Amino acid sequence: MPHRNLNPPPQGSQAGACTDPGTPPAGEKSLPLRLEPYKEVWTPTVSVLEVTLKVPRGARKAFKKALEYSRKSHPRKARRQLKKALKIAPDYFQAASALAVLLFTSQQSPEARRYARQAQEIDPWYLPALEVLGAVDVVEGRYSHAIKELSEVVRLSPDRPAAHQYL
Repeated sequence: MPHRNLNPPPQGSQAGACTDPGTPPAGEKSLPLRLEPYKEVWTPTVSVLEVTLKVPRGARKAFKKALEYSRKSHPRKARRQLKKALKIAPDYFQAASALAVLLFTSQQSPEARRYARQAQEIDPWYLPALEVLGAVDVVEGRYSHAIKELSEVVRLSPDRPAAHQYL
């Protein structure tokens, strides 16, 4: 397999340009491309902080139930379980972020912001929390804040579709 340069391309209008997206750059083999429709999946993301946080079993169990309720389209039950998880473990930033997502999708932006901010204060690099903050900022018309937060998400993880959707 040929060595790929992972550094960003040089600046300029033609730098790194490829006129046909289906044509690989010179010297590289073409790989089959499969496009699948984007399907949003709400799954927990594991971070170093969570592993070291030692989340109590009851909080993890409530979080797992919340995921199950969410997948079965029971957002109220999911919110109750997430609040239970946070009551047991206030530093459980994944639960706070997941609750922020549920609240945002239920059009409860101010409360969604509060829980996303809580998650971000515990783990400033937790991308789902930054995404929710950016999305809430877009909905509330705080575009400069949204651009800052969502651009940071894209910089850290360019393949996150929610950040691109609101950016």
